[in-house]
Amino acid sequence: MREMSFSQHWAKLEVPGGGLFTTFRFTDWFIGEHALVVLHARTKVRQALFVAEIVAKEPRWMYILHPLDGTPRVSEEEAQADGFEDAVAMWKWLYDHYPLERLYKEPMNKLTLRRIP
Repeated sequence: MREMSFSQHWAKLEVPGGGLFTTFRFTDWFIGEHALVVLHARTKVRQALFVAEIVAKEPRWMYILHPLDGTPRVSEEEAQADGFEDAVAMWKWLYDHYPLERLYKEPMNKLTLRRIP
């Protein structure tokens, strides 16, 4: 089982067993795959939180001027569900944490996960 690391303890990680939450990743995950959700994976305060199953995977462009290839851009509602005030706040956070070239050239995967009780 692979680990899915978070650098912040987002409110969405407090969903009860069976609850759904979303996250965005470049790494290729698969529907039905289980992931150990971990906080601060690369630090001394590493904390395993719970196991979740990936129940949906949808591509989303993060770049505001995304290609017209039929892949949607992340919406305000999706950004808010992911823990951000709005899509602009999400884009700013992503631009601080990922190379701009990658955000311009490939969509991220919007993953919906179900926390396993």
